[in-house]
Amino acid sequence: MKIKIIDIFSLCVSIAICLASTSVLAEQLMIPGTGASEVILRELAAAFNAENPGSEVIVPPSVGSGGGKILVMDDEEIIREVAGEMLT
Repeated sequence: MKIKIIDIFSLCVSIAICLASTSVLAEQLMIPGTGASEVILRELAAAFNAENPGSEVIVPPSVGSGGGKILVMDDEEIIREVAGEMLT
């Protein structure tokens, strides 16, 4: 789970840096997302759109993950088993 949080954070920081640049090269930018990242992307897009009225960042509604895979790792077998059962 920590890896996923770090990945989402890194993605959002990267997007924030890109959106904070002083020059905008397009009138519209569409950034799809899903889950927790979509919520953060919407907040970043709203802040950008408020500061840049000539451009628009759009975060479309999520289409879901489509049955993605989840990797469960832990040194303790019981933790892996319980987490696996909770996720199925």
